[in-house]
Amino acid sequence: MELFLTALIIIFLIYRLISSSPRFKGKAGEKKVKRKLRKLNKQLEGVREFHDITLETPDGSTQIDHLIISTSGIFVIETK
Repeated sequence: MELFLTALIIIFLIYRLISSSPRFKGKAGEKKVKRKLRKLNKQLEGVREFHDITLETPDGSTQIDHLIISTSGIFVIETK
């Protein structure tokens, strides 16, 4: 039983360490925004959505988190 509790505490601490990292938070935030945009897209007609677009630039590359194209305009969303 003591070994089980120790293992459980270690797993919890590792999870807390990983989930507090900026990279984990960024990916979680992007997924949340993507879900919200998909929900909105179902309610609107003529809206196209694109996610995780990588563009080549003279200096290397750049990444767009979310791109929305609609009759109202083109929207670029950077998730932080």
